[in-house]
Amino acid sequence: FSWTVFNIFGHGGGKINRKSTLSVVSLITLTLILNVGAVSAANSTFNSTSVVNSADIVKNYVETNHAVPNSVKVANQDVTSAQYLYLLTSTVQNINKSSNTPVTLKSVTSPTCSSETVTSGTLTKNEYITIAGKIVTFINNYNRLPNYVTTSLGNMRYENLVYTYSKILIYYKSYNTMPNTVSITPWNSI
Repeated sequence: FSWTVFNIFGHGGGKINRKSTLSVVSLITLTLILNVGAVSAANSTFNSTSVVNSADIVKNYVETNHAVPNSVKVANQDVTSAQYLYLLTSTVQNINKSSNTPVTLKSVTSPTCSSETVTSGTLTKNEYITIAGKIVTFINNYNRLPNYVTTSLGNMRYENLVYTYSKILIYYKSYNTMPNTVSITPWNSI
């Protein structure tokens, strides 16, 4: 069994057998399913509890592998590490404001050229909350992570920010309050 297909540009047609047609239809269907999944992931919302509950897994991963994971499972959904930093910093802002507003996941890409000059020390609560706001604003404006964020200890790369904000939320999970300070170590020392 075969069908004759006519080219819409007027250059003739050809024959496609039924097996090929079913393969093409299957491929198109799979592509649509994957694209719908990507769209639904980008439109998902996450409450503070789900983000807080994922932080210890990320911290442990970083300390074991000396890298951030490519993806993080939050509320049974995989998000990229770039999206995860957006969830972390938005959650820190919400907790600081005593807001229960869920965070809507955005499409976020990694930085184009991540760099760091940070030295060991501590950031105060006021500073890490201010930095969280700057990160969220940058992501909302550019749909990507900044190459670095300027702190009182120097410039921090995004991997170190993922690690740092995970530590902040682990503290919050244990004590139901955010820490007054958070320790910072250069990324190449973690």
